[in-house]
Amino acid sequence: MSIFGLPSNEMTWHDFQHQIRNAKFRDSWIDAITGVVSSSLQSQLEVDNSQIIVSQDEKHAFRLILTTGTRYFNDAREFNLYFVESLKRADFGDRSTTLLLKGLELLCRFRFLFLERNSEFSSMSIKIAAPSSIRDIAQRIERELNLLRRDALEVGLDKANEWADFVDWSLLLRMSEEWRSIEPKIRTSLAEIRASRSGSENMIALRETLAASVQELETTQKPLNTELIQGLTDKLKSYIHA
Repeated sequence: MSIFGLPSNEMTWHDFQHQIRNAKFRDSWIDAITGVVSSSLQSQLEVDNSQIIVSQDEKHAFRLILTTGTRYFNDAREFNLYFVESLKRADFGDRSTTLLLKGLELLCRFRFLFLERNSEFSSMSIKIAAPSSIRDIAQRIERELNLLRRDALEVGLDKANEWADFVDWSLLLRMSEEWRSIEPKIRTSLAEIRASRSGSENMIALRETLAASVQELETTQKPLNTELIQGLTDKLKSYIHA
């Protein structure tokens, strides 16, 4: 239970939800666990073991695997879940080139998620998505944002000084200021969508609000993201040719 910042005591599902009520990742934890369990009720052959959660300290990611599901004569059900930590590959060579590569990976993943025309999380994709699919889209966006944050923390790239060897401070300042302005809007939209029932009348309005926030993200972050990728690529070339 340390994954969730809780003591390793036996507790009911209701008690678990209550004890994590103020946790940053509460909603994504509940989504992942209920998603795995719900999938097993529909088909024993197609259980969704692809769910991933981020730990309470944001430093670890775990894949959820359902091992057994038991139904008793009184219709009570028991499920056994394993939380398997994602494999961490060892780093080799110079730390600077390692940071460059991981920095490029994070920047490209962010670009693929939100900034590219064909992304399912682009503003236009969200805007034309069926209202019935918005809750699922919001849940997956939240999961990807959490995983990006975890991956940045893992290699220390959540600290501006780690990037400073590769790009100008002025670019880092602009990027961080824009992100700090937009992220709360996106997180708020995701939380409001989660709190609304599927099929509710305000889901269309919430879809538009989320699409508008992502469009703002595209407008402000795309040129900065491009400049950062170019800067890191040039720096990597200088190491290769040194």
